[in-house]
Amino acid sequence: MKVDFSGHDGSTLSSITSPLREQAETAALSGSDRDPSIGEDKATLSGDRVSVTALTARALASTEIRQDKVEALRQAIANRDYRIEPLQIAAALISDSE
Repeated sequence: MKVDFSGHDGSTLSSITSPLREQAETAALSGSDRDPSIGEDKATLSGDRVSVTALTARALASTEIRQDKVEALRQAIANRDYRIEPLQIAAALISDSE
């Protein structure tokens, strides 16, 4: 696939002018005078850190490992017999959240 960046009249994309383009190019070249309206990307994650920390501590402190279930799952996976039931999982997630 070939992409042609020239216009029908022989012009190229570099001939297109715009105040925002000029402002961005100037800012990129100078690097010092940043326009506050052109900001950086940010991501903020929120959540109840106390709850997450408490749940993590509770899970790590649990000594209950149902070895019989773990072994049955290992065998089912090894034999390619393990089946995921999406409807069952969805129902369990919904009932746990209520």
